[in-house]
Amino acid sequence: MDTNATPHSVDDVIARIRAYKLHTGRRRSVLALDAGLSVNALRDMDDPEWSPTADTLRQLEKIVPKGFTVAGAAGRSALIATP
Repeated sequence: MDTNATPHSVDDVIARIRAYKLHTGRRRSVLALDAGLSVNALRDMDDPEWSPTADTLRQLEKIVPKGFTVAGAAGRSALIATP
């Protein structure tokens, strides 16, 4: 375990995972498959009240690239969305 790593709140992790989903355009079913989860585990992930288990978040974090950030995703998505 890296004791120098910046701690993240659960809300930060959820925001990062949602931003990754939005940025990549992946469906919940594809994210679930990539993370080794059931599709049902992500059925409410777009709901603001979504409350995933710690294990679900750990599995999803494994598929999000280490350098991926919510702020960076917003900028890249704006560039990609421009016709």
